[in-house]
Amino acid sequence: PHYLDNCLYRIRKAESSPEKVEIIVVDFESSTSIYREYEKICRIYNAILHRIARRGRLFNLALLRNYGARKSTGDYVVWCDVDTLIPLNTLDRVKEILIKNSKTFIIGRVFMDKGWRKPDFYKSLTDSKMRELVIAQKLRFAWKGFGGFVVTDKEWVYESRGFNESYVRWGYEDNDFWFRSVVVKKKPFTYLDHFGDLSEAEYMDRKNWFIDELHPDDIVMIHQYHDPAY
Repeated sequence: PHYLDNCLYRIRKAESSPEKVEIIVVDFESSTSIYREYEKICRIYNAILHRIARRGRLFNLALLRNYGARKSTGDYVVWCDVDTLIPLNTLDRVKEILIKNSKTFIIGRVFMDKGWRKPDFYKSLTDSKMRELVIAQKLRFAWKGFGGFVVTDKEWVYESRGFNESYVRWGYEDNDFWFRSVVVKKKPFTYLDHFGDLSEAEYMDRKNWFIDELHPDDIVMIHQYHDPAY
């Protein structure tokens, strides 16, 4: 539950217009005790919690994302993974981009934390401390990350039918949605960092992308460390 708490804490602090930001959390039939913890956390941050019954299905991230999008009432959808922490200027940057072109497909990529932290560690991080952490501890940059933080217009969610639910577990549903949106549909596209598109050769040449210096305009998101099976 502390992953969700940390995530929602950062999102609510990032808002400039809280009344205009609707937060929807979708749970895939967690245990009763965990779900009750989620209920408490969602009440704190005024988030709407939905629960989907597994009915024997494998974990399906695309299903959860699409369900949440259909329940949303706004003109835009922001998908944010529960283990992702955003800096406080993230939503303002998103608004700036959408004002220029309302059909832009936006991706926020994360830096992967690499060790266990106390539950309250991430809440104590200011934006400047997040940037310092990335540099000082050489956190790896998720250069192919198309799913941790995604923004698009609601019209495109319905036209594209969202994420492909034929992928199960973590099955490249994010890469597939990016491909259909940017390569096939040719929607305008931007990252929230300055690194741009990287080839695998470029990535390996930079030793898995440990960053020595960040651009002032980079939106530095951090992936909370957890067991890969979580």
